[in-house]
Amino acid sequence: INDPTGWSNGAVPETGMSAQVLGKDVNIVVSDAASAIPAFSSLTIGEGATLTLNAEDAVVPCPLTLQAGAKLVLVQSASLTGLASDLGETGELNTVTVPEGVTLKVPGNTRFSNMSIDLKGAIAATSDGKLVFGYAKAGATAKFAMTATGATITALNAAETENGSRIEFVCPAEGGVVEVLGPIILNETTFTYNEKDGFAF
Repeated sequence: INDPTGWSNGAVPETGMSAQVLGKDVNIVVSDAASAIPAFSSLTIGEGATLTLNAEDAVVPCPLTLQAGAKLVLVQSASLTGLASDLGETGELNTVTVPEGVTLKVPGNTRFSNMSIDLKGAIAATSDGKLVFGYAKAGATAKFAMTATGATITALNAAETENGSRIEFVCPAEGGVVEVLGPIILNETTFTYNEKDGFAF
């Protein structure tokens, strides 16, 4: 992603600019400090492109949007500062893959939408707030699929009072619709959340 020849205009977008990585044959691999993602204002992976995070504790330092069949693949544990997802013009579902022994860290109040999640490792919130697996905005329709096997899902559980750190499945905003593609499979999956906030399915 730091190679100027890989960009259509021959230059890496500057810090603070938005960036788009598009195309089914494109795979951005973050494997070390030299390939770290710059602090763009936002990063969109779209039209079938793949972002592979293969550096221990890699950080995507800007909001990440998956669009139109994009793929997010973790090989080692990594952190996102924000995550959004939409189907784009193709209507193709995005995918997120977290293998065994690997943790995807996300901010509290992350809403997973318009994606298929294959989870064998862990998803963990790094701040107060709910994790919603299967979300749609008011008046919108979203698609969602998920298979978790031997996985762990953790909402921040540091408070003894209500702090919003709950886990929800298929909980759209009022007037929103989530189309679940096949059964949501949660096989031998461990959940940790603030028991005063609860769990919703």
